[in-house]
Amino acid sequence: MGRPNSLEYKFLVTLAVAVRGTCNRLRAAATIWAGDRLLATGYNGSAKGQPHCDDEGVGHYMVAGHCIRTIYAEENALLQAAEYGISVKGCEMVVNVPPCLRCLMRSKNSGIIRVYYTGEYSNIGSQQERDILVGPGIELVKVEIDFKKLVREHILRVLLENEAIFSQVR
Repeated sequence: MGRPNSLEYKFLVTLAVAVRGTCNRLRAAATIWAGDRLLATGYNGSAKGQPHCDDEGVGHYMVAGHCIRTIYAEENALLQAAEYGISVKGCEMVVNVPPCLRCLMRSKNSGIIRVYYTGEYSNIGSQQERDILVGPGIELVKVEIDFKKLVREHILRVLLENEAIFSQVR
């Protein structure tokens, strides 16, 4: 059972980032990579200092069927890179859900050249909409990932192996 390949590793990291998401309508996460080096992460969450959808008594702020309380994962990853002066030109993004058209446009304009995603979600738009609104210059790659299998094969294995080691120390 060896190590996960590079893309599986990136999706596992992205899945771990998703647990920080604060909107239970969609636990989205995005990671930005230069080769195999992680540069920035983002998840669906409210603006700094603002209440979150998941906070008791807060809930979603719905407009036209969408919760507008949160900043999207892709946006947060791009904003994190910008905040710390990290160029994302020529980088790849990994998202645990399909990106919406607005996030694809923002990613392209930020210099992202490829977005890997998994799953189905209506916000991705049609091919015609992507051609018109996003255009060439960014590659969108759908990847079939079995997260349950990855977690079983890699995360649980590490936990079990480390538990055996740490139980000897106690």
